Amino acid sequence: QLNMVTKRGTNDIHGSARIFIADGDLQWNNISQEDIDQGVSATGGNRVNEVQDYGVEVGGPIVTDHLWLWGAYGRNQVNLFNVNGNPDNTTLKDINGKLNAQVFQSTAVAGTYTDGNKIKLGRGVSPLRPPPAAWNQDGPSSIWKGEISQIFGSNVFFTGSYSHVANEFSLTAAGGTDYNALYIDDNGVFQGSYLSYNTVRPQNQVNANGSVFFATGSMGHELKYGFTYRDTGVDSQSAWPGNGNYGDLPDFGEPVAAMTRAAIASVGLQYWSGYLSDTLTLGNLTLNAGVRYDVQEGHLQGVAIPANPVVPD
Repeated sequence: QLNMVTKRGTNDIHGSARIFIADGDLQWNNISQEDIDQGVSATGGNRVNEVQDYGVEVGGPIVTDHLWLWGAYGRNQVNLFNVNGNPDNTTLKDINGKLNAQVFQSTAVAGTYTDGNKIKLGRGVSPLRPPPAAWNQDGPSSIWKGEISQIFGSNVFFTGSYSHVANEFSLTAAGGTDYNALYIDDNGVFQGSYLSYNTVRPQNQVNANGSVFFATGSMGHELKYGFTYRDTGVDSQSAWPGNGNYGDLPDFGEPVAAMTRAAIASVGLQYWSGYLSDTLTLGNLTLNAGVRYDVQEGHLQGVAIPANPVVPD
């Protein structure tokens, strides 16, 4: 089991900041002129151009002893050059926040928000995929979570939570999605643009967990129970640019037109789980006993896929 507790505000104001920069000039290159003369790239492969890391976080009270707030922002910039000297740049951005409230002495609530994104320009650049045929990656994901913890007595505890994940991911061809002159030349190199892909994967989850402590004679019991429901859907689509048709020169030994249509998929996934366990203690003996039940199911949904506009039949 893994129990991860994120930072939160306290009655004292605390904060920190960081900055880190590593320039490409600090990187050594040990490729010899003899290697270069034999056809090895002068850089030897991918190399770092610059790395940057910035961050700040602060937390403190809104109402002392009752309401606290914590927030953080971080950004990483990783700029590379690939073996061909083309740029491959990645940006990571994260925003985090947490609000805690002690509503009553026995009741606490918490709200958490996280927003992260990975932006990558030039993904997939290679000798067969020059920059216009590379991908620009975008993947914003946000998480909302609300939680309530209740103490019903000295021996009964309960926690319930709901969370929503808005997860999107896309690989967009750098040459654009409306470019109709895409073709593969005699050397197998993609010219003009490339395939694009995007997907949406939202998640909703409900959790309930509790603990009850009691004794039967000289034997102590810690009874734990819980329930989880999670709904995760996946909708995705990939398509070649323009009308979906492109020229393919090398694969068939002569110029041909490759006719395609979009690929669309929609999947629904649901998970249910419940457990009940008891930790029994008697002198030096500790015994864990429990039962757990899980149900997982998925369904491939029906979708409508548009026909190729040039050859709809």
